[in-house]
Amino acid sequence: MDDFPLGLVLTLAGVAVSLLAFCWEFLFIRRKRIGYRVQLDTRIQADDNGQTEVNPGALRQLDFGDHGTRLIDPTLVLLRLENAGSTNIDLDDYAAREGADVGLQVQFPGRRVVDKAITETSDPHLDQFFGADSGLGHHGDTIRLPRVPLNRKAHYKVLAVLERDGPNPGREYPEPVLIGAIKGGVRSGRPVKTSSQTGASAWTWLLVASLAVALVAFGLDTWLLPPDPLGCTSGNLVITGSTAFENILQESMDGYTSTCSHAEVVRDTRNSADGILNLNKIAESGLPDKTKDYIVFSDGTTSSGSDRIKGRPVALVSFSIVVNPEATVPDLSLQNIKDLFSGKIKNWTELGGANLPVRLVGRTGGSGSRKAFEQALDGDEGVMNSENCRDLNHSLPSDPNRVRLCERSTTELLLDAVATTPGAIGYSETNKARGHTGVHTILISSGRSSLNNVSKDGFFWATEYAYTIGEPPVGSPVAGFLNYLTESVGKQAIRVGGAKPCADLTRATECVPD
Repeated sequence: MDDFPLGLVLTLAGVAVSLLAFCWEFLFIRRKRIGYRVQLDTRIQADDNGQTEVNPGALRQLDFGDHGTRLIDPTLVLLRLENAGSTNIDLDDYAAREGADVGLQVQFPGRRVVDKAITETSDPHLDQFFGADSGLGHHGDTIRLPRVPLNRKAHYKVLAVLERDGPNPGREYPEPVLIGAIKGGVRSGRPVKTSSQTGASAWTWLLVASLAVALVAFGLDTWLLPPDPLGCTSGNLVITGSTAFENILQESMDGYTSTCSHAEVVRDTRNSADGILNLNKIAESGLPDKTKDYIVFSDGTTSSGSDRIKGRPVALVSFSIVVNPEATVPDLSLQNIKDLFSGKIKNWTELGGANLPVRLVGRTGGSGSRKAFEQALDGDEGVMNSENCRDLNHSLPSDPNRVRLCERSTTELLLDAVATTPGAIGYSETNKARGHTGVHTILISSGRSSLNNVSKDGFFWATEYAYTIGEPPVGSPVAGFLNYLTESVGKQAIRVGGAKPCADLTRATECVPD
């Protein structure tokens, strides 16, 4: 779900709603529409002194009708008719029989029309459509209005004088009713009641709000999920190999996928040798390129058996000798370690320690850490003769008098075995050893060793290599991760993990201690 493009979805939704609102308001609702608005509907009955509550004496003359008789409950109505659509209304747009002059009719239920007048047109040229032969007239409760061409937003106003026709309606008369239709208009072309627009319409506000949501969503997506930095790649990558380098790799993988949100990195738990073997199979398989996004990390160089497998140094990894604390030895010389793993020393009392038999814990064959240890030892780790690190396994051919030696497939399992076996000794990547409960790291106190991978500070080291199928193409997941690992952020993860980036060393190309 982290990759779900919420900002993009919200942005597209906002744009879609905006387009819908625009089309609804301006292309559908207002395609062709004639609207009307009652701007005035008031009684004008005067008292015996010629005054009225609503209008002063100047309107007294309206108190008498077309026959000079007193009007019954007279009223004034001012009606505004307008083109409320997005296109012009022509003479032929009125839904009237052919040759008819009348386009619309206004009915006043419960009232009789005494007289009417066109009091205002939005453009002087509209006056010609209200002449004596235009069809403008009235009868009973109805005013007949001629067909009038109206451009967008054009309007005219009709003032009507009316009197009551029938029972007293009470406080208010029913609203006027506009009868007629526009061909091709919405809602069957019937006139719609409009209102004075002093601000944006609801649809316009919806349009603005939708666009605002889209912009905010886009901004939040950019702020909360900024675009991947330059150098990031998309795609899936598999990383396997060295468990000694595992913590640094995990930290780097987390940092890389956090920085490059479109990349996915999976950790495979094979050891270095198995990883190289699998990498070689992939290289020779002829499978699609996307299956070749695979990196194997190994402590030290390893033979792949294929010219297509390329290794590049990444970091210098420090290793330590680890012992079970019950052995009670503070340090060991390189010769002591050789004698321990060769079986010459069988009890810790021979080194001034506790009366405990020596138990050796090593790594399985193919481990990069084992190769680094054997290089420091300038010899072989030995032959496994125990499963539980205590008892001799008689199914394994070995000298029964030899020191017990068990093997573990990962650094973590080796450290667990040393921690739970009294008198046990093994080796581990230094940072992992220091963070593991129940083990004690031992300094190699031989001083400057003649062996290339034993340092003056009492550790032995190995160059961590990254193996790939050939040179990874620019823009590939392999190239993206390796670039990240060797740049500033990745190098810091290596340093924090207790290793040294090759670039920090004087002999950076060889990636060996200064």
